[in-house]
Amino acid sequence: MAVDTASRAAMAAVGLRYVRTFHLDRDDPIPGSEFGEVEYAITRRERLARRSQAHEST
Repeated sequence: MAVDTASRAAMAAVGLRYVRTFHLDRDDPIPGSEFGEVEYAITRRERLARRSQAHEST
């Protein structure tokens, strides 16, 4: 959910990048869903690079 700033920060901290915010039509929406859902992504290349950086710093 777009309004969940703690979750958004956690996703960024593990290397996921924000892709988009989108809206779904729901019969019984939960509070805050009017702000949209969010999609994150990470490519295999990005993940391997991040993993390699983590190993180098230890």
